[in-house]
Amino acid sequence: MQKNVSGQAIGAQVITAADGTAFTGSVTVSVTGDAGTQATGSVGAGACTHEGNGYHTYAPAQAETNYDLVAFTFTGTGAIPSTVQVYTRFDANTIEVSGTSQTAGDIASLVTTVDGIVDSILVDTAEIGPAGAGLTDLGGFSTAAKAEINAEVDTALTDYDGPTDTEMVAAFTEIKGATWSSSTDTLEAIRDRGDVAWITGSGSSVVVTPVTGAAANIGNGTELRTKSGGDHVVTISGTDANDAVIDFTALGTLTFILEQEQTGDVLVIADGSMTKSSTNVQLTIPAAQNVAYSSYIWAIRQVTGSVFVIGGTLIVEKAAEAD
Repeated sequence: MQKNVSGQAIGAQVITAADGTAFTGSVTVSVTGDAGTQATGSVGAGACTHEGNGYHTYAPAQAETNYDLVAFTFTGTGAIPSTVQVYTRFDANTIEVSGTSQTAGDIASLVTTVDGIVDSILVDTAEIGPAGAGLTDLGGFSTAAKAEINAEVDTALTDYDGPTDTEMVAAFTEIKGATWSSSTDTLEAIRDRGDVAWITGSGSSVVVTPVTGAAANIGNGTELRTKSGGDHVVTISGTDANDAVIDFTALGTLTFILEQEQTGDVLVIADGSMTKSSTNVQLTIPAAQNVAYSSYIWAIRQVTGSVFVIGGTLIVEKAAEAD
């Protein structure tokens, strides 16, 4: 279908919904342009002509073809709706330039104009020549003008006073240090000595202490939560830096330290008051520490050397109480 052209027709086969036979009753068409709002055909209120055997046609108005995509929906009482979609096109022999229709003669005239412009460009480029061979004086600058430009550039470089090679070497030497060696002190050489040598400076082994923990059935991380009032038993487990479960039975004598953040009061629970296993440790937080809205920091340490094993915070939340 041609775009924005009158005198065209569109048709569709319409089927009776009840028995699938050709529909011969009255059919009306609705038009939808470019996915816009569907409207009844403007010609004859959308009335279609039955051409025979259920085939119905409609002659759209010119405006109804002025879309890129037009959908014609054929409907009738007791009929199955049928939609025909068409993409419009321009007549191959007529186009528009800046909204004005052009004939073959008009286009030929435009081509002639463009050809003349191209010829002029070719004349100019011929004067320049391959690789600028035709240019006797770059950009029209005279020898005197180019000398002045060169002098200005020399002056600018002098004013800038950039560092000399000797000054650059001295600056980098100061950064590197007087004893810097390219065989041992480059970033690559440091990396190649390995992470252990980088961390310790001696290549000796490093003991990584546990850094994460969790209160079972209470919360994630190293935060413990209890309710106000009464003693509370907590179970603490954790993993070391290699994600291995901490074996509390292999750590010797331990102590649990609980420090009240607001007052600095400290509670210490000795090793004998804890129940240790290969996966966790259990201990009781006394009622005296389970005061609503209190907050503590806690840690489990090895008694020998006071080595930190695991730690975190303890939050005491208020629990409902009877009058």
